Amino acid sequence: MPIVPNEKAEAGIVTQSINCNRSVVGDLKIRDSNPCVWFHNSEFMSILDLLEKELSSTLSRRLLHSIYVHPFSGFFEDCMLRKKPFFITERTHLSRIFDTWAKLRMLTGRGMASVIEWPVRFHVDQPVHAGVEVGDVIRIVERLTGGSWRATWKDDGGRNLMIHLEPIEIQVEKETSKQTITGLDVDLGIDWIRGLPQVNSSPIIFLTTESINEFIRLLNEVPTPEAPEKDRFPDADSTLEKLLIQIIGKTMKSQLPLILDWDVDHSAIMQHLIDRGFIRSYESSNNIIAYESIMPRSFVCGPIVTAWEASTGKMATVKMNTIGLSKHTITFLN
Repeated sequence: MPIVPNEKAEAGIVTQSINCNRSVVGDLKIRDSNPCVWFHNSEFMSILDLLEKELSSTLSRRLLHSIYVHPFSGFFEDCMLRKKPFFITERTHLSRIFDTWAKLRMLTGRGMASVIEWPVRFHVDQPVHAGVEVGDVIRIVERLTGGSWRATWKDDGGRNLMIHLEPIEIQVEKETSKQTITGLDVDLGIDWIRGLPQVNSSPIIFLTTESINEFIRLLNEVPTPEAPEKDRFPDADSTLEKLLIQIIGKTMKSQLPLILDWDVDHSAIMQHLIDRGFIRSYESSNNIIAYESIMPRSFVCGPIVTAWEASTGKMATVKMNTIGLSKHTITFLN
């Protein structure tokens, strides 16, 4: 928790709150949302930048689609249940619901969205990434209006994102809340400062595991580079998975716990992945790690291999295996 003057703390600028909980099966959630994970903003942007560079492709639209089809559900939807007071217009009522939703959305590390002209023009202050912000805004507008919309946007690369929506003739399916009131509150060392989550004064963003899986699925549509000469992951499903392991491990390296002697104790890296929602549980023996996760394998293998290499000083060769839908193993062959 950063040290701040008392008057700022008293004014509510700095707050500590336990908004996270763990489901019965071990998934991380925010206020009983659907399963999610979190990244440092710097990690998230580095992963996207490196992927765009290696794949020679702009990925904003694919990220937008992933966020759009798999948004957060649960606490975001409470404000939509409000009935319209008889003394205000329908437009004003929906605009107020949007404003409440926008404030709740900040708990997940997004920028502050506001209405310029309902329901066609919006502004996002300090956006994390255009694909994330636009996907969220399209989804909520469709929920509130019952119509379909397409988006264009202008991002100045920093503090401002302008979004313009146009109606299109596509039927929108009605949604029901996926919220489930289960699990236990967990304190992961996350502080919500001015409504935005931080870890050790570093801003973070939450993403649903479903949206990440969808994004990786869409990456398979992009031509991938040639396989590396030295194949360190012979059991990987594709060259894309090998590339993802390397990129994710590289970008997360600075935030991973240091393992002094891997053979003596490497529980710190595994607990780190549990705290971030990447895995549900694990067992480890000899050179084999068995874990349960609903994330793509690359997001777990990447940081584990990076921590192993930092601890041992060797370059890892790894065998990966999947048993069923969510059970996996990682075996170090050297």
